[in-house]
Amino acid sequence: MPDMSSFASTSLTPFASPPSYQPAFPQPTPAQPFSLPLQQPELEITPDLNSFFESLDAFAEPLPGGPQMGLPSPKRRPEDLAEEAREQESWASAATMLELGNLGNVGGAGDETVEIAPLYAAFNDGFFRSIPKPVREIMVKRMNNVAASSQLGSAASMAMVLLYRARTQPDANSEAQAHLLAQSDHFFQQAVLHLQTPIPLEGKLVACRAAASTAVLLLSEFFVNEALGVRPTLDLSNLSDESNMALRCFAYSDVLRTVCIRRRKTVFDFANLPGSGATSMSPSLAGTASDALDTHLGLPVGLLLCLAATSNLAVDATTLPIPVVQEKSAAIEQAIRGWRPLAPNGVEDSVSYLERLVTYELWRQACLLYLYSSVNHLGCLAQSVRLALQQFLRLASRDGPRPPVDSNDRLWAGSVRACPWFLAATVAFLPEDREQCRQGLKECGPQKGYEDNLAGIEKLWALVDRDGWAVEISLASAAFRTELLQRGLRSVKSTYVTLVEPPKLEVIAYLGISTSPTDTNPKRSGIAPRRRAEASLIDTLTGDVYVLTAELRNGVATIDSFEQLDKGLQPGITLEELVECEEAVRSDPEVIRLCAEVGIKPEEIMCDGWSIGYEHRFGEGLRLQQAFLYARKGKDEHLYAHPLDFNCVVDSNSLKVLQIDFAPHRTNKAQANALSGSTAPHPVGNDSLDRANRDRIPPPMESHDYLPELIAKKAYEEGKEFKLRDDLKPLHVEQPLGVSFQMDGNHIKWQNWDMHIGFNYREGIVLNTIQYFDKDEGRLRPIMYRASFAEMVVPYAAPEWPHPRKFAFDVGEYGLGMLANSLSLGCDCLGSIHYLDGQMSNHAGEPVPLPKCICIHEEDDGLLWKHTDFRPGGKAHSVRSRKLVIQMICTVANYEYLFAWNFRLDGTMELEIKLTGILNIYTLAEGEKCDAFGTEVAPRVQAHHHQHLFNLRLDPMIDGINNSIVETEILPLEAPTGSDENWAGNGFYSTKKVLQNTSEGARMANNTTGRMWSFVNEDKKHYSSGAPVGYKVMCKDFPPLLAKPDSLIARRAPFATKNIWVTPYVEGQLFPAGKFVTQTPYAPEDSLHGWMKGARNIAKTDVVTWFSFGVTHLPRPEDWPVMPYEHISFTMKPAGFFRANPSLDVPGGVDSRSVNAFSLAEREPAVGTSAACCGGKVAKL
Repeated sequence: MPDMSSFASTSLTPFASPPSYQPAFPQPTPAQPFSLPLQQPELEITPDLNSFFESLDAFAEPLPGGPQMGLPSPKRRPEDLAEEAREQESWASAATMLELGNLGNVGGAGDETVEIAPLYAAFNDGFFRSIPKPVREIMVKRMNNVAASSQLGSAASMAMVLLYRARTQPDANSEAQAHLLAQSDHFFQQAVLHLQTPIPLEGKLVACRAAASTAVLLLSEFFVNEALGVRPTLDLSNLSDESNMALRCFAYSDVLRTVCIRRRKTVFDFANLPGSGATSMSPSLAGTASDALDTHLGLPVGLLLCLAATSNLAVDATTLPIPVVQEKSAAIEQAIRGWRPLAPNGVEDSVSYLERLVTYELWRQACLLYLYSSVNHLGCLAQSVRLALQQFLRLASRDGPRPPVDSNDRLWAGSVRACPWFLAATVAFLPEDREQCRQGLKECGPQKGYEDNLAGIEKLWALVDRDGWAVEISLASAAFRTELLQRGLRSVKSTYVTLVEPPKLEVIAYLGISTSPTDTNPKRSGIAPRRRAEASLIDTLTGDVYVLTAELRNGVATIDSFEQLDKGLQPGITLEELVECEEAVRSDPEVIRLCAEVGIKPEEIMCDGWSIGYEHRFGEGLRLQQAFLYARKGKDEHLYAHPLDFNCVVDSNSLKVLQIDFAPHRTNKAQANALSGSTAPHPVGNDSLDRANRDRIPPPMESHDYLPELIAKKAYEEGKEFKLRDDLKPLHVEQPLGVSFQMDGNHIKWQNWDMHIGFNYREGIVLNTIQYFDKDEGRLRPIMYRASFAEMVVPYAAPEWPHPRKFAFDVGEYGLGMLANSLSLGCDCLGSIHYLDGQMSNHAGEPVPLPKCICIHEEDDGLLWKHTDFRPGGKAHSVRSRKLVIQMICTVANYEYLFAWNFRLDGTMELEIKLTGILNIYTLAEGEKCDAFGTEVAPRVQAHHHQHLFNLRLDPMIDGINNSIVETEILPLEAPTGSDENWAGNGFYSTKKVLQNTSEGARMANNTTGRMWSFVNEDKKHYSSGAPVGYKVMCKDFPPLLAKPDSLIARRAPFATKNIWVTPYVEGQLFPAGKFVTQTPYAPEDSLHGWMKGARNIAKTDVVTWFSFGVTHLPRPEDWPVMPYEHISFTMKPAGFFRANPSLDVPGGVDSRSVNAFSLAEREPAVGTSAACCGGKVAKL
């Protein structure tokens, strides 16, 4: 047998018979043959090519008048014999029309790429139903035997085609036959290899029918080319008799194949194609009879030709001038709109005729959608696409007929609509449109076909949701750069491209969300909000910053605003600038010299670029970073263990080091533990080391690794042993029946919760339109319009410059979305995980995919509620809690932040934050102490004290737009012990106060009084308590900002000075420290600083709350060399929102997979029901 390199050879040794396959990988034993998981009869695949195809032929039964296809014989019902005989006679006469002799040389067929699209499965379902039943059953069984995955099915199908062609060669010893056999063997090897790999669901979906059917079409194409030549001309109007059924059926199927497979033209050059220059359609193509042979899948011949013309033009469009493409496209659209069906034939009843007309109209709109997307390249939100889809959905919403008992026996109005439904679904973007498409596909055939088609379209929707914004990024960026180019700018870099959120009221109206307690049946406006993009671009020559916005409509980005920012305003630092900063520092001659003074080689220099906070020494207009320097002794070694004693200021545009700063140390020889110099910044250009009044400090060089392989290596070098724990047993999270949540793009439903998950470069995860389905009221009730992570600041304690510059705004100065990780299954996320992808942008404004940046899963959450009736014979009942987790993890230089939104079965929602990663480190001199401002976590390695202060923006919508904020405190009763009012002295009571205006809308937490806040709707009262319905906030993590009120930190981050702020809702007010935070000396007027001025009303109106919470971190030695997570949480619980406990309908029960831990005799699975939970009854006392 020839090896792989000989497949391209032209001098192969001829084979007298098919060669045996000799696999390159170890062969299985005879007791373990290759096999496909198929229905009986099972087809076993052996490692022998001859045996493989002989086993296929063992099932063969010749078709009347046709070739032996290797098809199993179906079981026929006696009552079908007469009808089947007539059908087979037609197929026999059709088969004789094709010459099945010498097929000629294979040419490049072995190298042909057959692209399989999920869309093809839908068309193929209809194809099988449209041909006579006995042949259909034979083909379905045969093809299901061959295809089990897209790769396996394609390879096996190609092997079958090539082998058949080899066997039809007139000369059994010809070189052509040897070439065909070698190529067939090549594809067979691929098929066998694919049998050993796991088969994904989408692979099964695509291949079970599509891959094998493609091979049949490919084989038919060989027959046609042999008999009629390449791309023969065909007039479908001349193929109406039964003798042409096979050719006509192939022509129809080939057109549908071109719809599914890109860059492929039809096999035939059809006559009278629209846009081809013909003056008009043939009269016979203006309408069709009701005969299924003339109306393939309910598709009239006239519209079929429009599909063919569209497919061919989509291929030719890459080489034709744009005006020509536009002219041809307009001609095709005119033909689609101008097609008219024949009048009633007088035979079919009026109901059937009406249903046929509806099917025709559905196909008309589907043809328009295909033209708009494949030739005109219009997206889902283009107006013409939206109009055609809405027309389709309105037509399809009519009550149509239901399928007969055996819907596979003949065409019916539902099944012939599967193809147009699928085409419509490919451009469905809105949740309600997609849901209607799901229902439409469900009514188009048997359950298996529906599941396959829906799985394919769900895959397509996922790709659209992931990549749709990427297309818009490119579109908007091109418009922005063109605008700047026309204004004379030649060198620009983009810092972000993001969507502009549409107005709140427009979204609420469009989605039909309740706006008040009395609005219990809201209607959708049907008016989609405008889609707009915004970008910030920097002129790298002048440093000027420009912000532009554009409307995205019908595939065009139209600039609608242009602004040049004032000097001193800067957008956030980009990832590319952080990388460029390190490169600039490492190559700076002075940095290299200073490192050499303390024994650090150039290749060992590393640095972290940081936002610079505020730097007054360089004036306005420069775009700056600060760089903290470290040494790395080897690959992946813990660089933070070796901090250097200086840092740098870098110009992010020119990439030059502007200043090197040396901090003073507590090495004052005149006074113990006193600084060697002032805490004030040193003048630019002066000798900073001299001003620091100290000597150089070499970095600590002891390794402190956290990667297991490096720890083990160091231990080995020291004659010790390090090994990972081997007594930690596996703990798996399994959901054998799948997850309990449903996803529709970014729209999620879980256990009565309903919301949209967004993601942007700045805030990362953004949750919108959070609602809960209240079973008592029978409707979705809004809770929160928008929840986002608006800002954070991390101030450090050390007062000596340049350490005060370390107070990064990780949201505004970088962007949490930009810093989000691509998460790993089974590591970052455990269990049954669904991921969402993000789209970022680079300096060129090009889209940069961020795969798997959000993970969604369920977790066991311990006990939800339980009660045991302790009386003899009393019952015990417990219910376990579960939570839905929506999570991202962000890396900000040395730190990692895990942000997880948790939603629970009892209506509770929570933001959970875990802080991990590596402490920010600075060096110590020998004998220097740092107890007051930091911790010496390792010899001469200090971690400064610091705070993490987060700001959460919550836009409450408790049963409507108009909400209030209630402050509750708990106070001891003033009456003294022994008094009539408080005899035992135990009395305490709660007070409630509605915050009325912004002058009292900024508040601090008070643990002494248990002060808490609630979102309420004063227009709706609880049926029993009489209190307004609402949600209360629960948080233990309310540290105060420890910096001085007039400090640089407090001036730039006023949000951190209070724990809650309440403002009236104003469109576009999203960021509490201002939109452009980088390098600002103080918060602008367009921030909480300005929004709180005056005494504006915040009661019974549309309000926004801003909660500042976090942690003051005094590092521990146990936080080194990598930090176990620090935990912070912010919880919102229903408080009078529901009638009673909303989780009473959560089932109890016993987990049957739980076992006793140690006693083998007791390791039987748990059994029982919720009635017997925890023993069911209490033992007698």
